[in-house]
Amino acid sequence: MKNTRHLHLFWNTQIYIYLCSQIKSFMKPQSRNPHFDNLKLILIFLVVFGHAIEYIGNTSRISNAVYSFIYTFHMPLFVFISGYFTNITKSFSSSLKILETYLVLQIISLLIGGGLSLTSMFIPQWTLWYLVSLSCWRFGIGLFSNHILRNKYTSITIAFILSLLVGFIPIQSFVSFQRTFYFLPFFILGFISRQCGWYEMTRTINTKKGAYVALSTIFIILLAYGDNIGRGFFGISLYDLNQNLPLQLVAKTSKLVISTMVSVCIINCIPNLGKISQYGAITLFIYAYHTYAIKVFRYVFGGDLNIFIVTIATILMFATLIILSKFKPMTFILNPISNLIKFRGRL
Repeated sequence: MKNTRHLHLFWNTQIYIYLCSQIKSFMKPQSRNPHFDNLKLILIFLVVFGHAIEYIGNTSRISNAVYSFIYTFHMPLFVFISGYFTNITKSFSSSLKILETYLVLQIISLLIGGGLSLTSMFIPQWTLWYLVSLSCWRFGIGLFSNHILRNKYTSITIAFILSLLVGFIPIQSFVSFQRTFYFLPFFILGFISRQCGWYEMTRTINTKKGAYVALSTIFIILLAYGDNIGRGFFGISLYDLNQNLPLQLVAKTSKLVISTMVSVCIINCIPNLGKISQYGAITLFIYAYHTYAIKVFRYVFGGDLNIFIVTIATILMFATLIILSKFKPMTFILNPISNLIKFRGRL
């Protein structure tokens, strides 16, 4: 009997130790995925680079090719990642927090431009459309996540059809209407990929060499073509009912397909950036403030700069934004209400 009690005590102790270790492991913060940090950092750099070319660059053949190449994938892939990392349980709160950031930056932009009004609040300034669209996507996911996951292929098809049909509705920049629906398929695809493991399965296919060839070919074609077609990937164009409508539908479908294909190639070519990949965690901060950095640069140095100078300028602005991200007031101002509530909750 005594040995039996000792045996029970031994096993109970072992079980207790095991459970404690599992709880401790569960409570330990999960390490970040270096692949996604690398991808996010490269994408946000290209966002800044693309806008720098647009705002302070010239219209040379090489500038047009670089600009067009970036725009074929950088926002579709960014939207995909946003969908991938959307947490269903926090989708509503995340939507409100992003909307709060939009309102702060929109008011600041309108005050600087001297055009603050009730109507202007619904027309996102320059890059702020993404925050409005992201807020809408996450709010929608919170409502329809179960339906989307149960009907994966149907949901993607519907999102694709909506992306095509929205061009018939004569609303463009108001509440980012056109872009919200144009980029919707990429968000839905990212959300489903996270739940179903599609993204990971895609990366297990060794296609890096083919991806490099495909991307090089596309860039050479854009360079030879000469014209800037990057604006065609903005996702805000309406159909002209007086022109060849089937051709316009085919053109828009082609853009969505091209963006998808180029995005897949980019995913398979992402290098390891080492320690600097940690800054992939502050993409929202950089996105929020990079337009101000570009405007300051243009004010000081002017515009119509060649692609080499724009590249150097982008690197300098990017490094400056990383440094500024260390200052808590810069982060606090993006969500003042949320941060105040959180601060009061700690008191």
